[in-house]
Amino acid sequence: MTKKKTIINFKIQHALFDLGVLLFVLATLFFIFLQKSISGQVYFPYALVILIIWLFTFYCFGGYDYNKIFKISHNFKLISTSLFVAMLCSSIVGYYYFEQFNLLTINGFTLVFVSVFYIIRLAFTKMVSTRLPKRHILIYGAGWAGKEIQRELIENEYLKFNVIGFIEDSENRDFSDLTKPILGNGKDIKQIIQDYSVDLVIFAITKKRGNDVFYAKSYLQEQDIDTIEMPHLYERISGRVPVMHVNNVWHDFYVSLKHKEPYWLYRLYNIALACFFTIVFLPVLPFVALAVKLTSKGPVLYSQKRVGKKEKLFTLYKFRSMRIDAEKFGAQWATENDPRLTPIGKFLRKSRLDELPQLINVFRGEMNFVGPRPERPEFVKDLNTEIPFYRSRHQVAPGLTGWAQVMMGYVNSVDGTLKKLQYDLYYIKNRNVFLDLLILIKTVHVVITRRGT
Repeated sequence: MTKKKTIINFKIQHALFDLGVLLFVLATLFFIFLQKSISGQVYFPYALVILIIWLFTFYCFGGYDYNKIFKISHNFKLISTSLFVAMLCSSIVGYYYFEQFNLLTINGFTLVFVSVFYIIRLAFTKMVSTRLPKRHILIYGAGWAGKEIQRELIENEYLKFNVIGFIEDSENRDFSDLTKPILGNGKDIKQIIQDYSVDLVIFAITKKRGNDVFYAKSYLQEQDIDTIEMPHLYERISGRVPVMHVNNVWHDFYVSLKHKEPYWLYRLYNIALACFFTIVFLPVLPFVALAVKLTSKGPVLYSQKRVGKKEKLFTLYKFRSMRIDAEKFGAQWATENDPRLTPIGKFLRKSRLDELPQLINVFRGEMNFVGPRPERPEFVKDLNTEIPFYRSRHQVAPGLTGWAQVMMGYVNSVDGTLKKLQYDLYYIKNRNVFLDLLILIKTVHVVITRRGT
């Protein structure tokens, strides 16, 4: 999508705007109001902490979610959350430096600033969004892949992609469920481009491509009209791999050969993270164990066989969150409000505290902090045969958290597992330390808002 303003530009502009305004306000506050009463050595570390926490709060609570950013209710939630966080930080600093900071004054300033900032930010958002050009999109292929990419474009309205219709070469299929018309076939590409001012064509063809498709693509390139393959755009928008559309060539090239960082790098930073979280949560562990023991019969820890890297079995440990007779009828899918949960189990699941014993698995090298969640062998056997590329998720070590876990909630069906696999393959394809960091940040958001798995 060359020479076009994209949503990435939009997000960068928004982030730079937020950073610029915050830096300006924090600097103004010091040089005009506080310079005489507090030293720069005290103030600027405080300002840096406020800046980081503020931007982190923005990200976690949807400040860059452009499907919601124009909604009054969403902005009210952002204002309320940001105000609470900012005033909490100010109060903590005011408590430790009460001689330099007037708590009432600084909290009053925070209240005024947050309110004015969001009014300016909303105006900036609308101004920038009007500069995003609406693109006229033609989808080549009206089958599953074409309908799926159209659905994603409709759900992400902020992209300003206007689907005008489809091109379809097959004449023997039922397309009655399409919401946009079929404008012709590959031979009509010249006329369709001229009639509808098309500036992007998405190729969503699952079957073997005929000569008309190659002719159409060559013509579009000659006319400097952008083209993109459905899997690439789908990944960019949804963060998932469309496993029902891609073929073995995609699998071999992207999953098997790409993004193989050194093992020692992942092992080193996973051990470092495991050490850090062990120290942080060590005081909490006795209380969690006591709560599990007092609220239900049975052992504190629960162990279960799971499928790991290269489909090797390992023993996974958790704080027990279900009754001891939870599987008296055999293995079952877990659900969001599972009736088998103990009184404390639901809280442990939502807060992820039940996963803390898996730090043992990380130290052993059986798991990473980030990766596809390990599944039970009883389910894996069937899923390998029912879902394309399901075995591919076992090319990397499983994780305590993962891209699929932060992007969607519990699943208890093959269809739900298929969608999670799309997220897992996206992670495997694009895996790197920075993506892991993003997933860890999103996990904090999930825990704070108490959603997801």
